[in-house]
This record gives sequence, C-alpha cells and structure tokens, in this order.
Amino acid sequence: MNRNGFTFIEALVSLNIIIFISLTVAPLSTLVMQERVNALLKRDVVHMLYEDLLYRANGNDATMHYEKSIQQTNVQFTFQLENEYMRGCANWENKKTRKETFCLYSDYK
Repeated sequence: MNRNGFTFIEALVSLNIIIFISLTVAPLSTLVMQERVNALLKRDVVHMLYEDLLYRANGNDATMHYEKSIQQTNVQFTFQLENEYMRGCANWENKKTRKETFCLYSDYK
C-alpha cells in the first residue's frame, strides 16, 4: 500500500502548526517585554513619588513642581496642598507612548 500522500499531508499539517505557533508567540513575547518595561518604570516612578511626598509633607522642601528623568523618561512631579492633606502626582509617557498619571496623598504637618 502506498502511504506517500498521507506522509505529505502529515508534514503539511505539522508545518502549519509550527508556523501558527511561531507567528503568535513572537508578537506576544514582544508585548510582554514592553509591558514589563512599563511596569518597572511605573514602580520606579511611584517609589520616587512616595519618597518625595513624605519629604515635602514633613515641611522639608517647598518646591511644588519639578521634572526628573527616570530610565530615560521625563517625569513631572507636582505637589499640592488640599485641606490637611498634600497630594503628589507624577505624570509621564510610558514606552508605548501612553500618558500615565499616578497620585498619592499624605497628611501635611
């Protein structure tokens, strides 16, 4: 019995499966790496905002706006008094060129 046609079809199906997997995994891994970089940037920005907010809330610095570079990204920090609280916000553009804002509040002494 001749089975050459069946072997050829098996090879085509296997090739299609390999191509499908490679075409879906490559873009997904790229997306995951970009989001990882964005998450690391956000972590660093939030940490810096937290430290600066505590420093200013204790009356150590009167600067209410400044800009700083974190991981080659310009981040604008703003601080504002609201009743008995101080609000600190950070604004930046992430690696996917989306604007992000993160705000924290602290008691003002």
